[in-house]
Amino acid sequence: MHTPGDEFAPQTCRYFHQLLTPLAHQKGLNIGSLAAFAGENEQIKPQQMNLF
Repeated sequence: MHTPGDEFAPQTCRYFHQLLTPLAHQKGLNIGSLAAFAGENEQIKPQQMNLF
């Protein structure tokens, strides 16, 4: 899936990781878990109020 930004990147990555994990375990590999994406941890910044 391609989007202009990275809006769906975390969901796509988690879905791929979910599919890949059982296959890796069958091969005896541990691929670990995913860390939170940077954009998910950011607080919403207050915006400047309109001066007019």
